[in-house]
Order: sequence, then structure tokens, then C-alpha cells
Amino acid sequence: MQRLRVIVPVLSLLVLFGCQSQPDGSSSDSAKSSTGASTIQVVVDPRIELLAAVQQYNQFYQQIGLITKREFPYKDEMREYFQPYADHEAVRLFNIMADSGFNFDGPPTAVLHLSKPPELAEVIPFDDYVVRRAKGRDRLEQFVAALRDFARVSYFEEFWQAHQSFYDSVVAAPRIEIADKNYAGILEDYYGVKQHGYYIVYAPILHDGGYGPRIAYPDGGYDVYQISGPSGVDGSLPVFGSSSSLRHTTMHEFSHSFVNPLTEKYAALVDSVAFLFEPIEQRMRQKAYGNWHTCVNEHIVRAFTTRMRYRFDGQEAGDRTLQNEKDGGFVYIEPLVKALERYEANRDRYPTLSDFYPELMKTMAGLKPSAEPL
Repeated sequence: MQRLRVIVPVLSLLVLFGCQSQPDGSSSDSAKSSTGASTIQVVVDPRIELLAAVQQYNQFYQQIGLITKREFPYKDEMREYFQPYADHEAVRLFNIMADSGFNFDGPPTAVLHLSKPPELAEVIPFDDYVVRRAKGRDRLEQFVAALRDFARVSYFEEFWQAHQSFYDSVVAAPRIEIADKNYAGILEDYYGVKQHGYYIVYAPILHDGGYGPRIAYPDGGYDVYQISGPSGVDGSLPVFGSSSSLRHTTMHEFSHSFVNPLTEKYAALVDSVAFLFEPIEQRMRQKAYGNWHTCVNEHIVRAFTTRMRYRFDGQEAGDRTLQNEKDGGFVYIEPLVKALERYEANRDRYPTLSDFYPELMKTMAGLKPSAEPL
């Protein structure tokens, strides 16, 4: 049984801009934002780190890069520390479930419903999405029980506590970068909806593509997350991108918690334009956007982030971003970008994106199926 010999004092991981209840049932206090606007917390999350300790042994995750290919001491230490438990039931179950669709954003979304390790109590009831991704509640609960045991027998808390100074270093730069920004306020103003809480989660050994889970509350609001792995390494520390990339990733991942529920709400309208999917289906599936609803979500979110690039960085940067999205296979994005310009100019008529969403579908209904940018 492997134990860490030195346990350093616990340091604060959360960068808190406001006093908010945590999804795992804890709470933290900090000064209120001077603007009174919604605020973002920056965190290295023990639930995501525990999950990553299991995921690092999955061959599929290794092969396609869902585990970062960048090398730095923390990654080596995690690999070495948990190696004696690589055959644990939690690893075995995860490998089986990942092969049947419990992968990408499914597992992190599931564990964000739980309290911190090792208890991993179901604080917020699992929603239908998570249960469906896990192929049933029984399988999901079986995995959580195994993950709970993995945390216990591996003494995960000791690993976690011994790396507090590292985690503190990880969040230091983005804390400074985001302190005077109002990204949550910009999102809420644009979409016309407020959320419960916003969390940027840095996951040092995961890929840099990011996930955007949302955890639903009974009142219809969400805790929304941006989970990102490192984009590079500076000495012994993973780094998580430039100021511009932080803004872009934050806007993109958080936007899914505003856009995806609207695609569900207007499912019939979305289905009515599904004829557009066939020419791009193969390319979208290669990007893990395996159905039309997911493809629509990505087009709308990327249209929004393109509009933000125009807003923050000017015409040339916006044009470059738009072209990059089209080159990446999002062939219907330009008409949606133009539609969002109309939305922005008519907010008195369309107070929320929900009010305007049918207009987005009308725009898509007028397009011709194509594998090339329109």
C-alpha cells in the first residue's frame, strides 16, 4: 500500500469572487464583486482529479489524447502514486463503460453531482442525461461505489493534500487574469439568463479541448463549468493558455449551458432542419459531435464566440476566427453569425436568446445541405 511520506499544509484552491455555496455542499466566503455582477470561481477540483486518476489508465483516453500528452512532474507523480491501483474495480468498470459511451463529458458531469472524496455522496440527483450516458442508474451507482472505494484504498486525500501548493500555483495566474473581467455578466446579458454559479476547473492531466458540464437545480438554473487541461508547460508547471484563449474557452464552454437547453426546448424546430446534417455527419462524428442536436449546439456556440472575437479583438481577428471555424467543418456558421448580429441589434424585440432561437432555426431552414462553407 503506497502512502505519501510528507503531507504539506492545505492551501486554498478556490478563487472566489463572491460568497457562494459549492456543489459539493461546502461553502466559502470572499469579498463581493464591486459591480454586483455574477462571478466566476477558479478551482482545481478533487472530484475531477480523482476521476482523472482512474481515467489515466484507459487506453482509449490515452490514444486519442483525452489524457494530455504533455509531460511535467505532477503527471508523473499521479501515474506513479496510483499505479498499484491500476487494476482496481473502478478502473475496470470505467474501461467497460467508456467503451459503451460513458466518455468525454459524461464522467465529469456525473462526479460533479457528488460531494468531495472520499464520501462522494449524491448531493444533486443524477439527471437523465448522466444516467443515459452511463447506460442506466444501476451501472452509474456501481461505478460511483467503486470510485469511492478507489479513493479510500488509495488514500487519495493524502495525494490531494500533498499537492496543495501545486494546485495553488495552477490557479494563481488565471485568478489575476480574470479578476477584473466580467465574463459571467457578458454571458448573462447576451443570453438573457442568469445561472447559479460559474466554475473554471483546471484539470492538469486532462486534454486542453475542454468540457462544459452543467448541473441542474430544481428551479431550472445551473451551476456551469468549464473544465480544461493544459495547453502547454512552463518549466515544471502546466499552463492553461493566453488571456485571449482563456476568454475564448470560458465563453465557449459556459455558453453550452445557455444554448443546449434551448436546443432541447425547441427540439421540433431543430429536427425540422436535420436535412443539413448528412453532408457533414462524418466530419462531425470525428469531432465527437455525433448527432444533429449536438452539431447545432456547436454551430450556435461557435457563432457566439465568433461574435465575441469581433467585439473584443476587431474585424480582422473576427474574420480569422470565422474562417477557422469554417475550415474546421462548421459549414453553416456564417449565416448564424449574421443572424446573431440581427439579434444584437433588436434586443428590445428579443430580450433573450430563447426569444430569438426560432429565428436561428428559420435561418438554417433556408440553407442548402453542403459539405462546404456557405
